[in-house]
Amino acid sequence: MLVPAQHFLVLSGGRATSLTSESNHQFDAVALFLCLGLILGVLSAVAVWLWRSVRGAVVLAGLLIGSMVGTAAAALVGLGVARLRFPEVTDVTVGQIVPATPGIGTPMALILQPFAAALVYLLLVSLNPRDDLGVTPAPAAAGPDSASAIDGSPQAHVTE
Repeated sequence: MLVPAQHFLVLSGGRATSLTSESNHQFDAVALFLCLGLILGVLSAVAVWLWRSVRGAVVLAGLLIGSMVGTAAAALVGLGVARLRFPEVTDVTVGQIVPATPGIGTPMALILQPFAAALVYLLLVSLNPRDDLGVTPAPAAAGPDSASAIDGSPQAHVTE
């Protein structure tokens, strides 16, 4: 929806040639899709990480599956909107300039969002100092009187 179409000049024999600098638009669609996928992957991983009560491997698997489904849905919707915006021209004449529908170009573009989400989530896991990833509340800090309450022995306090 954001990407302009690539325009071609129709030549004889049904052939077409790209107009000057129009081939740059092939990259535009892929670049915008990848940038949006990267942003969504990072934001979804951080959002899932902030959901403290369910951190772990199951959430990572859900994040990956959700990212894969989301990026596939975004690609299908984007391609559908592009086809509606730039309909296929059937009756062309020599010398006519026709737009071509932009596309993603390669299915490899679909893996960036899940990859970014997994990478950010695993980075957050590796930076967490707790074994349980902070799912349970942290134990209360032990004060000077807490040792006697635990083991029952009196503590001597030395004052100067």
